Amino acid sequence: MKRSNFGKLISLLFIGSMTVSCSTATNEKIDATATDAVNWVGQQFSDAGDWISKQYSDLLNDDEQEGLTASTKLAAITGKDQVWKSEDGEVTANIKVIKTEKEKGSVSLEVPEGRLAKIPALELIDAPYRAIKNANVRSGAGTDFNIVDKANYDSVVVVIGKVQDKSWYLVGDGDVATGFVFDKLLEPLPESENTKHTVVKPDNNYAAVQEEKVETEWLCRTLQQTIRLADGETKVEEVRACQGQDGWEIK
Repeated sequence: MKRSNFGKLISLLFIGSMTVSCSTATNEKIDATATDAVNWVGQQFSDAGDWISKQYSDLLNDDEQEGLTASTKLAAITGKDQVWKSEDGEVTANIKVIKTEKEKGSVSLEVPEGRLAKIPALELIDAPYRAIKNANVRSGAGTDFNIVDKANYDSVVVVIGKVQDKSWYLVGDGDVATGFVFDKLLEPLPESENTKHTVVKPDNNYAAVQEEKVETEWLCRTLQQTIRLADGETKVEEVRACQGQDGWEIK
């Protein structure tokens, strides 16, 4: 998925680069590999990137940078202020959400030929969701569309976005949109569950895909990091993060 005005920067807390199919085979694969799968959340924390300014990088050790990065990303995702404290308690930080706004544009999605109806305008999400019941995956945003796949109970799928003004999610396999699921059948994957579920990239068996441009809106948030160092010095930094190709990104 490529947005014309977004660079490919840094992926977000629990919403990093994720791919999954809604097929029964994939659900079985998820269950079989969940215990020893790669923790896609933790992988992102080793690189603070733009989420922490140079002044912090010079003053914090690696573990402290990880902690501050994780709390800042969580504030971006949830829109809620966060408080972080180093393991020894000597360094603390308050991450405050000072502005939330919407932007509009378009994304390019790949769609298996002949599989889906035209994709309507979306509210961008790009996050893992869990099926709370066995769910039908349909070719369009409504029960009158054909069933093209299934999402089994407790399996994890990636929600590309929510159809604007409708109770349906568009789910996908990487950059490929694979179908629509009624929103009451899925829930966001809780943070506490991030090491218990695996988002697996299955083999793509689509004969051919075509690119479709979809109108989209997404959230941007301005975050203020106020950090108090062990010597009592206080530093303040602002960052602006937006929903992007691989989740939330510093803009």
